[in-house]
Amino acid sequence: MRSLKHSALPIVLYIGAIVLANWLVTQYGQAALPFTAFFLIPFDLIIRDLMQDRWQGRSLRLRMAVLIVAGGVVSLATATGSLRVNIASLVAFLVAGTCDALTYQWMIRYGRIFRINGATILAAVSDSILFALIAFSSVSGAQAATKIVGGFCWSLVMYRFFRKREVEPCCVEHKPGVITRHYNFGHSLKDYE
Repeated sequence: MRSLKHSALPIVLYIGAIVLANWLVTQYGQAALPFTAFFLIPFDLIIRDLMQDRWQGRSLRLRMAVLIVAGGVVSLATATGSLRVNIASLVAFLVAGTCDALTYQWMIRYGRIFRINGATILAAVSDSILFALIAFSSVSGAQAATKIVGGFCWSLVMYRFFRKREVEPCCVEHKPGVITRHYNFGHSLKDYE
């Protein structure tokens, strides 16, 4: 029950950011895009990173897949543009979330700020390219750049949530031609309190 309570707030924030972004774009059109690109989309990516950090261990892949698909469904359900724009939103959200999760996990041996921003850069670029291509048949680098800068700002704001649980290699195993690193995740959810 305790872990469910600690997981609930980030999930609510993750889903809430999607709903708010879609509502703002519905209400204010393209005028809302700079705000959503700078604040909401990077926030959404970074809160997902926070959950991935908390959920390291068994069933991480399943939890991440369910979270990303649920976010995609919410994104589709709350987007009220044309069918083409709604599909663009869904595809971009699913691909960006997946890229973020895979990149973040691949970079697990690096420092938190580095891996948060590395994952956010790839996700922001894929989100911007896919959404623009599917929805408008064009690409603009300004959206991706705005999301990357917003992601960097959010990473600094949210760093305190990440710094409590450092991931350090506990041992390095050498075999001919292969180096295997094992990581120690010997912290519990209490470390986040």
